[in-house]
Amino acid sequence: PADARFVILDGTPDDNEAAGCLAEVAGALPHEIEVGTPADLKALLSGVAEELARRMSAPRPAPSIFVFLFDGSRFRDLRRSDEFSFGSREAEVNPADQLAELLREGPAVGIHVIAWFDTVNNLQRVIDRSGLREFEMRVLFQMSANDSTNLIDTPVANRLGTHRALFASEELGTLEKFRPYHVPDSEWLGIVKERLRRAELGE
Repeated sequence: PADARFVILDGTPDDNEAAGCLAEVAGALPHEIEVGTPADLKALLSGVAEELARRMSAPRPAPSIFVFLFDGSRFRDLRRSDEFSFGSREAEVNPADQLAELLREGPAVGIHVIAWFDTVNNLQRVIDRSGLREFEMRVLFQMSANDSTNLIDTPVANRLGTHRALFASEELGTLEKFRPYHVPDSEWLGIVKERLRRAELGE
């Protein structure tokens, strides 16, 4: 737990059957974890951005930070804008710029982003081509040949069937088809929590 902390930006709608799932998973882990909704975006992202600035100005050993962005299309403040800012608006904190800097500079100082989007179109509203290149590992579900090509330079994800996904590693240059995991239930999470507790106690 001392080696990593997590910031979870959960965009799951309240009426979705998976609502609260990420918070439940977080509750099973002994790490330092912050969980927030789109309403908490600016506060949580600003905290990570400040930590990024500290690490860049004075590099030193520090726990890894993993920022999870789930259902990024629900975070409207992350959408890129083509508008130019003038006057006092220039001083406003821009979450979209903060995310772009985290993607660009974060990995070198132990800050990583894991993001999920429902469509490629919504992904592109938040992350531009240069930002997308920062993601060395990508998972694709079935999508159009054009969307697949935009993400991994091949239309192969268009041929995925139901309950199948594709893992693409840019570093290794490999594609691997797999069966995605199901959302964990409360019973399984309880077992994990107990095992982690015992491990901490050395039992």
